[in-house]
Amino acid sequence: MKKTPYCDKHEFNAELREFKKTTVLSEKLGKIFLNIAEHYIKYNHRFIKYATEHEDFIGDAVARMVSQAHKFNPEHPKANAFAYFTTIAHRTTLCTIKKNIRRWEFQHQLTISTLKELNTNNLFVGQILDSPEEN
Repeated sequence: MKKTPYCDKHEFNAELREFKKTTVLSEKLGKIFLNIAEHYIKYNHRFIKYATEHEDFIGDAVARMVSQAHKFNPEHPKANAFAYFTTIAHRTTLCTIKKNIRRWEFQHQLTISTLKELNTNNLFVGQILDSPEEN
């Protein structure tokens, strides 16, 4: 039994040609972008450990594909729309992961510095939460 592809090459190229003519993104082209992002991000072994953030990655990837769709030339003899937009999904996901790592590192450093400051003042987090500040 042969699996049906989630992205038909000829249909995708036809939709991109129509987009180039009208500059209006059709619902069908949007669904193709969504399918590419979902299949690439959800089933790629590199992104499995980020399962809680898959929806964010997919949203970012689709938004980037839409913003970059005007740059793709479907008339080029070696044009491969699927490869082009899959690469966009991949790179966008990597950039999103890097941003999140920087944010997590900053939050971690902020937490550590706050705890060190509390420790130098001989205060415990429980003391701060339980008793009102005295002047």
